[in-house]
Amino acid sequence: MRHFRCLQLVRPNLIASRQAIHQVRTARAQVGPISRCYSSQSLLQQAHRALNEKDYTKAQSLFSQLTSQPDSSIDSYYNLGVVQWLSKDPKSALTSSRIKSDDKAVQSDCHTNLANYFLLFEPNLQMALEHLKAASELSPEDGEIRHNYGLALEKDNQIELALENYLRAEELGVQKDINTLITNAGAKLLKRNSEYPPTKEELEALEEIEPMGTQVDYGPSGTGR
Repeated sequence: MRHFRCLQLVRPNLIASRQAIHQVRTARAQVGPISRCYSSQSLLQQAHRALNEKDYTKAQSLFSQLTSQPDSSIDSYYNLGVVQWLSKDPKSALTSSRIKSDDKAVQSDCHTNLANYFLLFEPNLQMALEHLKAASELSPEDGEIRHNYGLALEKDNQIELALENYLRAEELGVQKDINTLITNAGAKLLKRNSEYPPTKEELEALEEIEPMGTQVDYGPSGTGR
């Protein structure tokens, strides 16, 4: 049985530190064959109506009922998790978001929401990085994920990788703060490079290179013979 999904229009943002991260990935609407149970379809319509009206308490109750239906799907758990995020119930959302799906888009969104949990509610940078890495591998063309991954990498002082993800996010159409993020990351790289003089090994290697760039091997006797 194939279900078609469509994204809701709203993608709320939250502020973390100085930059905005793209927050909860939104609920997915299920559309299936007429043979699906009428009660499930009715619950689904009511749930999405409540969500669109921002009645999160009612929406959470309805999506929770959907997960207990005989024909419940991964979407029901995903949508329940989204409403729990929006209801500021991150602990419950954490459980609902730990679902397994063969759909890469669903799995990527779950990793994104889990990363947001570890960035916003229970700070754990390494866990956030793991989930954002997984999300970026599942959805490499998603600019919002690249943006968030860049923020987490920069916070972990992985500036080169952060800059790489910022640039990719810009290519994929993310505009918010991206120019500032790219400029700041570039400046950090320049500053860091200037603070670290060449090592002894690097200096010795440079001394063995002639002005035209030819590598010199002085041989065992040190005479070049």
